Amino acid sequence: MELQQFGFNVVTVGFLGTVFFTFVQAWALWKQKKAIWDNKSGQSVNIIWFSYTAASFVRMLIYGVAIQSIALGINGLLLSLLYIPILVGLWKFKRFNKSERFLGICFLITIPIMIAIPAKDWFFFLLAFIGVIPLILQAWEIWKSKNSGVVEIKLLTTFWFATLFWVIYSFAIGDWVLKIITPLFLATFTLTIVLWFKYRDKKTDPKINTIKLSP
Repeated sequence: MELQQFGFNVVTVGFLGTVFFTFVQAWALWKQKKAIWDNKSGQSVNIIWFSYTAASFVRMLIYGVAIQSIALGINGLLLSLLYIPILVGLWKFKRFNKSERFLGICFLITIPIMIAIPAKDWFFFLLAFIGVIPLILQAWEIWKSKNSGVVEIKLLTTFWFATLFWVIYSFAIGDWVLKIITPLFLATFTLTIVLWFKYRDKKTDPKINTIKLSP
């Protein structure tokens, strides 16, 4: 659909913005992978959110093929592959509890269902709507620990900007699923970023100077 409507219009602006930020997101995911592996830690990283998001990008690829969207196809393919080393690192350094393993398997099962089911829009909408919950859990984990841990702010901010262009793209192409889901994700990413800055770890942030007062 992007090629058919390519030109000086909102669809093209949204399309180019989403593709650009797909590669920025890929870079941010790589930084998140390095943060986990370099620190050998998964502190404050919510496993449910990352395992769900990995599966959601595969479903995005499938939905993109179904509605003939290049933007969804590129985004889903590239980013789903980059989640693999992140999940391996979380498994190695944080481990998965029983509920996280169970939910991870459930997320994987949704992929063949998405391929087989005819009503891909409704199935994609349902799972994307449910997908807001793991993102809220990521915000809650930062709030609960009162520490940003190794959650990579570059990842959160790039996802925020990418989601902003997805909002533009969604309304431009008039896809009812994306028009509901993308603004909801944008609001939740905003909350997560606010909490990250509120509880960022000052001990590991070289940009923050602390002054110790002697008694």
